[in-house]
Amino acid sequence: MTHFTVQTLMRWARRRHPKKSLHWIYQKYFGIHEGYQWTFTKEQSRVIRHSETKVKRWVKVAGSRSPYNGDWVYWSIRMGRHPEANKKVAYLLNQQKGKCSQCGLRFFVDDLMEIHHIDKNHHNNKWENLTLLHRHCHDEVHKTCA
Repeated sequence: MTHFTVQTLMRWARRRHPKKSLHWIYQKYFGIHEGYQWTFTKEQSRVIRHSETKVKRWVKVAGSRSPYNGDWVYWSIRMGRHPEANKKVAYLLNQQKGKCSQCGLRFFVDDLMEIHHIDKNHHNNKWENLTLLHRHCHDEVHKTCA
């Protein structure tokens, strides 16, 4: 694919500058980047090679899961949002990968959850200050602080 991209860019450059030589076109538009020749560069930017693109793997949806079956915890973990879930709870579930930050156990649909303010300032609702806990873990945190 990188070879195809370079060929396409070279054809574009030859159409743009029909009276210029291949050497001039190479010097104007192409260069060497990290040991790779024929890297299309324009001022401070460059075209990324296909081999530099990171592969992003996707996790398949579990066979029995559906956004309509009421399992909002699964979809909040997966997508960070769900129509039936509170926005903050869904976001925190996604950020914490579905685990309680106190005990490390996974949340389930019927679990009682509490949004905990780490610095104990309930007016500070920044995401860095919020964490999601099981209700019994939240009680334990506040019992040890008193």
